[in-house]
Amino acid sequence: MPKAMPATSHRKHLIAILWLLFAGHFITPSVADEPPVQEKKSGPIARIENFHYSVSSQVVGLAEDIDSYFSDDEISDAKNKSRITFRQQTLLLKSGEVTDEFRISGKLHLPGTQKRLNLFIDSSWNNSRDLTAQILNINTDREEEDKESTSIGIEWLRLNKWKIRSRLGIRARIPLEPFYRFRISRTFQVTPVWQTTLRQSVDYFQTRGWSEQSAWYWQRYLSDTLRFRTVSEIEFQDRNDYYDLAQIFALHQDINHRTTVQYSLGTLNNTDSNQNALNHFVSIDYRRRLIKKWLLISVRPQLTAPREMNYKIQPSLSIRLDLLLTE
Repeated sequence: MPKAMPATSHRKHLIAILWLLFAGHFITPSVADEPPVQEKKSGPIARIENFHYSVSSQVVGLAEDIDSYFSDDEISDAKNKSRITFRQQTLLLKSGEVTDEFRISGKLHLPGTQKRLNLFIDSSWNNSRDLTAQILNINTDREEEDKESTSIGIEWLRLNKWKIRSRLGIRARIPLEPFYRFRISRTFQVTPVWQTTLRQSVDYFQTRGWSEQSAWYWQRYLSDTLRFRTVSEIEFQDRNDYYDLAQIFALHQDINHRTTVQYSLGTLNNTDSNQNALNHFVSIDYRRRLIKKWLLISVRPQLTAPREMNYKIQPSLSIRLDLLLTE
């Protein structure tokens, strides 16, 4: 079960994000980089946007400098897709316990290299969780030790009909842990209205061994703003001796250009006869852009009914704030 944390710990990472946002209000143009020439706005929001533009430009500029060093070709005028994401997520449980996750992930896009290299950093421990924990957005006691580690490394990306992504990196912990991740996916237009996507993943971590995950998506638009999707997933982790299974049905609705809502219900289980792992859930994911496309909030109320608790309803609420630094 998640462990309760002091109230100060719950807020420390959120305060860091808000400081980054609102520091721009107190930085004068003589200290911060000048905003774009076309910027004519004034006031607190405008200063925040100008500060965000300044920091994002430095991120993209760093990627372009690295790319030009490794590439023999001239840098193109194409948009650089480098980005850094700060994420603060708080989970409130029925018992009154509160858990916090602060994540920093980033990718420096190097389009000039022949193999389409990206440098990445990721402080999330999500990949150490099993399929059920990922979908329900929970963590177990065993995963607490992985929570503070950060991964860094190199990513290769190949885009054809099949999208192939490989990562080779090291988890910054004691002792250091090398890992390799491989992803391949492809989308097929089966009929004029139905699309299907196949996704295959294989991971290897030195301390946890290998794991494999397969997913099969089906989706179709019911209207211009409403999309139906069903997902079937299966996962095997070497440290376990069973398969995790998931079946999810969802309706995704575009409320307007800033707001989306997704309604989901699903069933989770595994093949371990010693566990009462059957679990049903329903959830609503509300997502809204607060400032343009770089500051977003997500709210997720969720109800689960696990068999091990005689299907007694377990409510929870997740609140997430994402801050993106990108061009």
